[in-house]
Amino acid sequence: MLAEARNAMKPAAEAADAEVVEQALRAYLGRRALDVSQAMSGLSEEEALRIAARVPRFGLDTDHRTIPHEVGWIDTAVHLTKGCYRGQETVARVHNLGHPPRRLVFLDLDGSVDRLPAHGDPVELDGPDGASTVVGFTGSAARHYELGPIGLALVKRTVPVEATLLAGGVAAAQEVIVPPDAGANVQVTLRRRNLI
Repeated sequence: MLAEARNAMKPAAEAADAEVVEQALRAYLGRRALDVSQAMSGLSEEEALRIAARVPRFGLDTDHRTIPHEVGWIDTAVHLTKGCYRGQETVARVHNLGHPPRRLVFLDLDGSVDRLPAHGDPVELDGPDGASTVVGFTGSAARHYELGPIGLALVKRTVPVEATLLAGGVAAAQEVIVPPDAGANVQVTLRRRNLI
């Protein structure tokens, strides 16, 4: 069963991403205490299990601007002490001093709507004047056998964690995967000298 899940979810060029997915699936399937002989029903169930395990898929739940901090890959996919690599300055700066501009959230979608948001659909936040503001995009969405319709989205870091969102027109409650205060591992304190 794990071999089928790994083969179906393993992008050809992303072996490291496939390892993370496999580890998350092992943890999730272990929690459910499934019998090894129980077969999955297909790709849609595997996608739902991946989303329920809060594992983003490279290229689907990310875009060309995504940095590892935004999707929670900083601990598993990045070596901060190794030599030079593309984007090293950005990753190191966010890790040490700042916060990532976006964060990954788990979406608990409204089950009364008969459709799921599509990949790339805007995620909106209702403003105080009734106008909606686009705060991110929907990555993956699927119907889980226990949780119902679920999804993953990348939203701006400043979106309140308790806010209800609209993902492609479908109401969604969010669960934090990457906290808004991620990064900033070094606390910088500025001291002023008295020159009197």
